[in-house]
Amino acid sequence: MRLPSLSSTLRLLMPSTSVVMAASLTGCPAPAPVAVDANIPDVHVRATSTIYGPCEIDAQCPGEGAICRSAEDGYPMGYCTVPCSDRQPCEDEFGAQNHQCAQIEGQTRRYCEISCINGLDCRNDSYSCFDADASADPVVRGFCLPLCSSDAQCGAGTVCIRETGRCAPAETVPEGGATGAPCNTNEMCASGFCIPPVGRTTGQPTGYTQGYCVSYCVLPPGFNTNTFYSGDSLPADEAGGPCVGDSVCMPINGSVARRDVGICLDGCLADEDCRDEHYFCDHTWGFRRDTTFDNGVCQAKDCRTTPCPSGDRCVAVRLQDGTTSNRCAPM
Repeated sequence: MRLPSLSSTLRLLMPSTSVVMAASLTGCPAPAPVAVDANIPDVHVRATSTIYGPCEIDAQCPGEGAICRSAEDGYPMGYCTVPCSDRQPCEDEFGAQNHQCAQIEGQTRRYCEISCINGLDCRNDSYSCFDADASADPVVRGFCLPLCSSDAQCGAGTVCIRETGRCAPAETVPEGGATGAPCNTNEMCASGFCIPPVGRTTGQPTGYTQGYCVSYCVLPPGFNTNTFYSGDSLPADEAGGPCVGDSVCMPINGSVARRDVGICLDGCLADEDCRDEHYFCDHTWGFRRDTTFDNGVCQAKDCRTTPCPSGDRCVAVRLQDGTTSNRCAPM
């Protein structure tokens, strides 16, 4: 079969002059051009945001050189910021002038960050306040970083990787040990956060026999300084907790209220739920350790009653709550 030439094809697709003339001669008016209403919004144009506000692309963010840290970069619903060399460009719409000009690990330059004293100073429940090195200015104690706990907080086609507290494309699968797994380095944990058996900077035993994978979390509703957690159970995933599975978000130094930063510890109902014979299920918690919950978290045993693993020795360790206990540490 012979294909028509290009010129023949164009003639087939275009109305002939005779048809147009016939329409005019019979009194039928030619169709008028459709006017474009300038007030109809372009669905592809995104709303302008504010510094520290949500965003999807750089163009939404105000300020010279402003960028959007998108949900795919790990920031729930995006986060507008601007490069800086001092605090001057870091004011927000309320005129706050104590926000930080800081360089976050992994970045090549300094950007404006929200200054905070606790998690309530941050934008919403998907961000919390991390302490920073504020030695140059004691007024500034920390800045807000992302800590998501649900897919709904992320947006832009991303999901929350709760091991890391960061938003990421749906196909992202964290590698490494789960919460409570043994570790020596951060790379050994899916969260990228390992409490090693000996502190990296202090050189002192941490009290976590053979290391312990943890992750950061935002202390959920129900946490308080009186009863620790309200109710009979520590909040695990099935009870609306921010950690993966049966892990529980526990306070760390400086955690005083909900939305502060905590760490996820391996959850349990009985000792046999913990990873090995050197850990037990601790149900007794509270700021005075006088509250017993239905569930607990896996903690290292006192090594006076359970011998240490090969290569470890039993030493007195000062724990985070200020008490001293005998724990295993490398020789």
